[in-house]
Amino acid sequence: MNYVNNPLSQFKQKSETLKASEFFILYDVSTSYIITLTFDIIYRAIYLLA
Repeated sequence: MNYVNNPLSQFKQKSETLKASEFFILYDVSTSYIITLTFDIIYRAIYLLA
């Protein structure tokens, strides 16, 4: 079987890369959200202590 000309294997490969990119986007969003939340907590703590 030739995998290069097989549309099913190409589709499978595309769906796998799509899943990976979706995961990375989700990871990126959650990471930036956690960083923002952490900075917010630190800022509030400094504001309350000052």
